[in-house]
Amino acid sequence: MSLKIALLTNYPLVDNVEWKRNFVEECINSGYRVDIYYGKKDIKSLFFSYLKKRKYSSSVTKKVKTSSIKNKTFFKNKKINVSLYKNLNSLSAISKIQKGEYDILVTALDQILSKKFIAGVNSKIVNVHYGMLPEIKGTSALEWTYFKHRKCEITLHYIDSGIDTGSIISKKEIPIPNSLSFSKLRSEIQQYIPKILHEFLNKIGNNESLNTLANGTGDLHTFMHLDLVKILEKRNEYIYNT
Repeated sequence: MSLKIALLTNYPLVDNVEWKRNFVEECINSGYRVDIYYGKKDIKSLFFSYLKKRKYSSSVTKKVKTSSIKNKTFFKNKKINVSLYKNLNSLSAISKIQKGEYDILVTALDQILSKKFIAGVNSKIVNVHYGMLPEIKGTSALEWTYFKHRKCEITLHYIDSGIDTGSIISKKEIPIPNSLSFSKLRSEIQQYIPKILHEFLNKIGNNESLNTLANGTGDLHTFMHLDLVKILEKRNEYIYNT
């Protein structure tokens, strides 16, 4: 079965995250049609995102060198349709995505999709959450999962109208290194994302049944303060060295 996939992401001016390129290439190699939809295309959105993240951590800012590969250019060189919007929740974006009649929408976003978007696109939407579900919902899920459960786990789940409340499709536990850096661990996690997504897509393409799990109650988290992040990293180092 040939699938139609749309990747929803943000910040085309700076996006150079490698897992997205790997994911798209695997889609092409599998014979899937894939389109890209970017939101937050403007400088203002990028600037306010920087200020918000800078408030909680000095390490989250991504340095984009002029020589680095920009994903938007990479996708266009692959003859992939790339659409740009100020906001993916806009009526124009919803209308175009709906007309695409996609089997699956894959998200890589830092925003909540509106109820109007979810109802309007008429497609299944999935997301890779950087933490345990249903226990850890919201932002800084990687850090909060380690803080509360001393583990690193990513969860593939459907998106519904709640925050990280859609049915759970699959999980993957990631080994925690002796020398813990959450920024490096986040980069390592991203290497697993194309695989967990394509295992899911292959099941969809082969009409295999999915044993999804209910995404029950859990705590909703916000950004973890940088001071606590540093304490956790030092604590992990102390545990492994004693």
